[in-house]
Amino acid sequence: LLAYLCSDEPDYDDGRVPPPLKPPARLKGGRRMWLPRPAPTEWGVGARIGAAIRSFAPPTESRGHTGDGTPTGRTVRPHIRRAHWHGFWTGARKEPEKRRFVHRWIPPIPINVRPDDELPAVIRAVKKNKGEAK
Repeated sequence: LLAYLCSDEPDYDDGRVPPPLKPPARLKGGRRMWLPRPAPTEWGVGARIGAAIRSFAPPTESRGHTGDGTPTGRTVRPHIRRAHWHGFWTGARKEPEKRRFVHRWIPPIPINVRPDDELPAVIRAVKKNKGEAK
C-alpha cells in the first residue's frame, strides 16, 4: 500500500491535510507530554481503479490461443501490476566498459483499465494563498 501511495499518480479520495500537531503540554518540573490526536484520519485509496476492476465483464465466449500459438483476441482482466525494483543495463552496447547495471523502482501500473475520460471525475477544492491575485 505504501508503494502505491508513493507512486507517480496515486488514487486517493481526500486532498485534506491532517491538522498539525499541537505543541506538547508542559508539566511541572519542565517535562513535556505529547497529547494524542482526537481521532484517526481516514483516507480513501484506490476507489477509481477498484471500481474499474470490479466493473469488468468477461466476454461471453471462451477465448484463448489457437493450436499454432497465435492469440485469438482474448481480453485480459483489469488488474494492477505490482510495484517492484527492476534492473536495467545503461550505456552503449558496443562499449562494455561504459555499461552499467542500475536498479530502478517501477511503480504500480494499471493494466487494461478504462481510460481516465471514462472514469468518474474527482474534484478537489484548492485554497488560494494569501496575497495572490484573483
